[in-house]
Amino acid sequence: MNSFGPDGPGLESASNAIHVLLNHYQDILVPAFAQLEDPEEHFVRAALLVRSPPLVEAALQLAEAGFGRETMMLNRPLFELMVDAYWAQAEPALADELFLAHARYTQHLQREVARRYPGFFGALKEESLPAEEFEESMSRFGRYASRSWTEMNLHQRVEFFETYLADQGEAGRHRLWFVFDVLHNLNNSELHPSSWSLGRALRRLPSEEGGGLQFRVGPEPELATFALSSTWWVLVQTLDLMHELCGVPNDSLQEAAEAGAELLGLAEPD
Repeated sequence: MNSFGPDGPGLESASNAIHVLLNHYQDILVPAFAQLEDPEEHFVRAALLVRSPPLVEAALQLAEAGFGRETMMLNRPLFELMVDAYWAQAEPALADELFLAHARYTQHLQREVARRYPGFFGALKEESLPAEEFEESMSRFGRYASRSWTEMNLHQRVEFFETYLADQGEAGRHRLWFVFDVLHNLNNSELHPSSWSLGRALRRLPSEEGGGLQFRVGPEPELATFALSSTWWVLVQTLDLMHELCGVPNDSLQEAAEAGAELLGLAEPD
């Protein structure tokens, strides 16, 4: 049975699998993060990681309320937080440098906007970036800072993350690319006004009388379990990196992940 397909588990099983991981996070990792040595040294990586569990909780509440489409929307940034955190863990000095450069550039652009609306923001005393730094930042991150702060597109970051799955063999790598190629693409299609998402919201029904319009006025609970399966997989990878960052053995996480895999129908046969 495959949790990513139509024959996956029910919503209750998928929800329970994630609750197991969130409980593990609260019981094991929150205390470990509170005692993290040299937190400034790990600031970027830690910030990327600790943002994920609340996002998972929000996705879980949406799914349990039947908002499967909206759960998929939250899966998109959750996936990107994960791959960025793994890259930052491998390249900490570069990650710190780029994060600061992107932050300074973003703040510069925000000041440019604020100066166009003095009635709302008031007079700004902060100076703009030096011309040389502005030009370099624009070449790195785009005129409107629309490129990733890592200077890599998402496909490149996923390729990098693949190296972390070496111990999972071909099956682990295949699952990563399935999540990226299929599930992440669907999450994007839900987040943006794509033909896929809009076509389910409103469609024309032909008839002998000339046809009419069928539109959806409520959530899509049929997508909830499907969405949570992806949420669960990303959360497992995120918590694994948290263990590495905090220097906490991940035996307990493996047990939690195995319990979740059993609920999701992903457990390896004996």
